[in-house]
This record gives sequence, structure tokens and C-alpha cells, in this order.
Amino acid sequence: MAQIQAERHVLFLVIIFLVLGVTSLILVFSLQTDPVEEVLKNDQLIRMLIVLEDQGEPISTTVLAYYPVSRRGALFDILGNTGAIWSSLGRVDRKGNRSI
Repeated sequence: MAQIQAERHVLFLVIIFLVLGVTSLILVFSLQTDPVEEVLKNDQLIRMLIVLEDQGEPISTTVLAYYPVSRRGALFDILGNTGAIWSSLGRVDRKGNRSI
């Protein structure tokens, strides 16, 4: 009698995990979207950040904005010393040659 009860519990747990697994797979495949495709379909502004680095230090930072409806774009260059977060100072300050 105890053996049959244990088999029922195991079977019930297997069914629960099977339902959770199938539901998770369905959600993963149904919720996958391509963000670029969605933006192009809805005629939204496309924004892209381009950062060129050399040994971990950014050399150039550029923002590309493109509006597909008007077929116009813009490039914005962000200077390297625009702002850095200094946690020891508790503020945002320009990047300089100081040691903190």
C-alpha cells in the first residue's frame, strides 16, 4: 500500500514538472521578438551607441539616430570627458588626470 502511494506522488510531481517545462518552452518561443524588426515595422526612431575602445578606455563615443520614415539620420559625438561617475566623491564630474 505504501509503495502505491509513493508512486502516485512521484507520478504527480513528474506531471507538474512536465507541464511547467512545456509551458516554459511555449513562452520562450512565443515571446521571442526581434527588436530591430519591431522598430522598423512601427516606424520608430532607431538609436545606436557606438563605442570604440583601446585597452578598456573609450577612444570615441558616437550616438547614431535614424528615422526610417523620413530616411534621415544624425550622428552625435560625445566627448570623452563629458562625465564620469566618481563614487568616492558622490557626484558626476569631468574625467581628468586626478587619482581617486
